[in-house]
Amino acid sequence: TLCLEHRFYGKSKPLKHPSTADLRRLLSPAQALADAVQFIEYKRKQLGCGNKGTKSYCPVVTVGGSYPGFLSALLRIVYPDVVDIGYASSAPLHLYSHRVNKAA
Repeated sequence: TLCLEHRFYGKSKPLKHPSTADLRRLLSPAQALADAVQFIEYKRKQLGCGNKGTKSYCPVVTVGGSYPGFLSALLRIVYPDVVDIGYASSAPLHLYSHRVNKAA
């Protein structure tokens, strides 16, 4: 089991003095997904995982609640070749489509 964090949280600080533009670019859901995929592919290579359908294949299951659930679901939707199962609890999926209740 591994747990990823967004850039700039905890020890993940890719830039010493990020600008507002840097933060907008690097803290986006799209960047979080790309980072997760890169990490998954790195770990699969490190563990010697084989291709789907082989004995050495390492399936990936993502799990999250609320915003992490949103990312978990999107990983499965956007990268089905990388994520085998994406479990999302209380995920604000309408956030991605920008269909948010304006009165909220």
